[in-house]
Amino acid sequence: MNNGIVIDKINGDVAFNEELHLYWNTRNKDIKYTSVTTLIQNYYEKFDEEFWSSYKAIERIVGVDVFKSMSIKGMLLDVKEWKDSYLDLIDIDKDLFFQTKQDIKDEYKANKDKACEKGTAYHLMRENEWYQNKKAKVNEYIDSDDYFDVEKHNWDLNRDKAVLPEYLVYYSSKDGLINLAGQIDLLVKDGNDIYVLDYKSNAKGIEKKAFFDRKKKQNKKMYYPINNLDDTTYNHYALQLSCYAFMLKQINPNFNIKMLQLLHNAGDGETKIDVPYYEKEVKEMFKDLWKKKSLEREKEILSQIK
Repeated sequence: MNNGIVIDKINGDVAFNEELHLYWNTRNKDIKYTSVTTLIQNYYEKFDEEFWSSYKAIERIVGVDVFKSMSIKGMLLDVKEWKDSYLDLIDIDKDLFFQTKQDIKDEYKANKDKACEKGTAYHLMRENEWYQNKKAKVNEYIDSDDYFDVEKHNWDLNRDKAVLPEYLVYYSSKDGLINLAGQIDLLVKDGNDIYVLDYKSNAKGIEKKAFFDRKKKQNKKMYYPINNLDDTTYNHYALQLSCYAFMLKQINPNFNIKMLQLLHNAGDGETKIDVPYYEKEVKEMFKDLWKKKSLEREKEILSQIK
């Protein structure tokens, strides 16, 4: 326990609390870690619950076919913003609209909670499967018939052949401006060959096709400086695993990133999906984060002078 917070996992000086999903440095309380998933979320458009619950409320009230013929449908998809004044443009009961909208929001929350519970349970099940024996074969995932060491919370990367479920990985820049942390669902080390695998259990699957932006007449892109990538869950997850791989390379530059793979199971069996190592894009994100943190520090220093 540290400052009243339970340590569920610790690697080196970095600890993690599952309930709060919080990373911190046990030796230096001033070091604040950003999770890898939070970093990536800065580079794509978040789900706008206010807009989509309004959009879906109209669709539910008037019906899908009628909504298709209404001019407001195209207008909403163009502006991607909701204002209650838009209700004056359509002939529906406002009380019914707001009640339907709230019902949809409640459904969003229920689905999100259910997905989180399902994902947490699935991750825990898969993690514990590896701890049944101290040696395990990984030929289901990599081309090797050897046995690999498996030991809970043993983060030693000097072992020749090891399976490290839920590996806590972290990175800090030399100037202390960047501090990142995350957990690799399944890390396999075969000599210097590194395999990074990640469990996904979302019902929608791994979307590779981006939303077509009618105004820009192109597929929706991620934000600068990685706006060369389509905004898809496939690329979000690829960036997540690429960040982990890059952070591991900072631990040991001799590591060879052999494979990044998603293991998706929505309840109908596991599907393996290889993803690319976006090393260039990770470096761009890290540079962008460094600039933002540098500016924050500069503003903080200036405020103290005043």
